[in-house]
Amino acid sequence: MKQKLLLLDSIGAFFSGISLYVVSQFESIFGISQQICNQLILFPFLFSLFSISAYLWSKHQWPKYIKTIALANLLYCCLTTAIMLINYGELSFLGISYFIIEIIILSLLAFYELKIAQRKN
Repeated sequence: MKQKLLLLDSIGAFFSGISLYVVSQFESIFGISQQICNQLILFPFLFSLFSISAYLWSKHQWPKYIKTIALANLLYCCLTTAIMLINYGELSFLGISYFIIEIIILSLLAFYELKIAQRKN
């Protein structure tokens, strides 16, 4: 069951990348440039690929992979926060809301993943 957390992470990262792509298409609504979004999009898709690969091929070492993706998710949250702060003046209320919600969800997931990985059972 705990290994399925990698599958959940993979699906979530994939949808995060899709939603970021959608945001990039509406620069005037969200206030974040398409160029910045396109640079950020790479991370969720790479994380999704990593998580699904770990889910499929690492039956016994899943705690190590969950820790890795959790730390990567937290670093991504830091990067997203920095980008949000740097571009705060251009972001609309919807843009700020989008990034804050993404950071909250991803942080909660990452801390949960770390907690589960510590248990190992």
